[in-house]
Amino acid sequence: MGWALWFLGYPEQALRRARAALALAREIAHAPSIEIALNCLTFLHQHRRDASATQQSADEMIALATEQGLPLWLALETMLHGWALVEQGQSDEGIAEMRRGLAGYQAIGSELNVPYFLGLLAEAKGKAKRADEGLVLLAEALSMVDKNRE
Repeated sequence: MGWALWFLGYPEQALRRARAALALAREIAHAPSIEIALNCLTFLHQHRRDASATQQSADEMIALATEQGLPLWLALETMLHGWALVEQGQSDEGIAEMRRGLAGYQAIGSELNVPYFLGLLAEAKGKAKRADEGLVLLAEALSMVDKNRE
């Protein structure tokens, strides 16, 4: 519901629903539900461009994914954590994390949303005054979009 509300243009309602979903998942202590709800909340924070909240929920999810041996969640959250670092002025460290997250994501065979992640990385490169590298990443993202019709 959080994502549906986000895409309908209701960011505050989306955030409330995502937080409520996470609270419910924690209440019933169902690990897969906690993971999905926390990942959704992290992405909502990122889409809202709230770097501090993104970093906080990504930190929690990284710990959970590491503890439970969940490479997909670890890769996604490492990517978002890196984005949050870039947004908070830690460009080099953040870009390195984003690259590790993207490499981990692709290493397990995931292709869905890679153009989005490449776009985030390109934006980070631009903030780090490395726009030429960002343009290469955008070209790669557009090539993937054409190939996968994403």
